[in-house]
Amino acid sequence: MTGSASAQRTPVADTMSDLTIKDVVVHTCRLPYRKAVNFRSVTEDRGQYALIRIIADNGQEGIAESVCRPEQHGEDASALARTIETLFKPRLIGLDPLAHFSALEAINKVKFCRSAKALIDVALWDLKGKILSVPVYELAGGPARESQFCYATGPPASS
Repeated sequence: MTGSASAQRTPVADTMSDLTIKDVVVHTCRLPYRKAVNFRSVTEDRGQYALIRIIADNGQEGIAESVCRPEQHGEDASALARTIETLFKPRLIGLDPLAHFSALEAINKVKFCRSAKALIDVALWDLKGKILSVPVYELAGGPARESQFCYATGPPASS
């Protein structure tokens, strides 16, 4: 291993703080494409999007967005928003926003809902980076690594 600082960094997993998650807000919208887009199974002239904001009690917020294609994945933006509002928001309110893996453990008690969990996961990383004033890539170990810590929020890959 080299002596560079970035090669010696390790991912910041769960850091504890006095902060709590105060609110979780989901916005949805449909935006037109400049021209219709052809996907394997569907042609669309507009996209459905979900945007999540996880807000800490100090006012800082983490955000994440997702495009929803109901014809391909069975989830539209309003269903995704409702899932987050009803199933996950109550589990997140009051948690420490820096205790990322503890928050993921809390939401993983609900089966499936991969898109909602992925949005929450990305927003938690964004919020942690803002609170610590560190870019997310630094939280993940920095730009120069021989290997990278990684985990999946979806189903296991088939071999």
